[in-house]
Amino acid sequence: MAEIDDVLNALKQILSQDSTLFDIKKWYLVNGMIPSIHPAASIFPEDEDFEPYTAAEDKNNPVIKIQLYQQAAKPEDGEAQVRSLAHKVRYVLGGNPTLNGVIGYGFVKHIKYLTVDAGETLLLHAAELTYTPEYLQPRIKGA
Repeated sequence: MAEIDDVLNALKQILSQDSTLFDIKKWYLVNGMIPSIHPAASIFPEDEDFEPYTAAEDKNNPVIKIQLYQQAAKPEDGEAQVRSLAHKVRYVLGGNPTLNGVIGYGFVKHIKYLTVDAGETLLLHAAELTYTPEYLQPRIKGA
């Protein structure tokens, strides 16, 4: 059984240690984009959705967002790199659907791209992945 912080920590550990994602220099467990001169990522739960499973356990189906972002002066380069990183994250998580046994199953359901004016001729390029894990969680603390 897992809790939401177990899932977030597993995501951060698996993604930050994968060699295909070493371009991402900082991994944060926070809802928001933290300014950085290098590609960075934020992982956070958008919401949690519980269903009764047994008297002691509930099935949790949270929506977890994984934001990848970077500043770039050349829009085409910045957007291409963010798209590439988003798909690398998708491939890493697709190859480890249980997060090393922490969850029952997880899936990247959606990728959204955006570009924001970061001032002084810089643009912030971002991708937001929607990750939907499913796992059992205790209904009562300490159960």
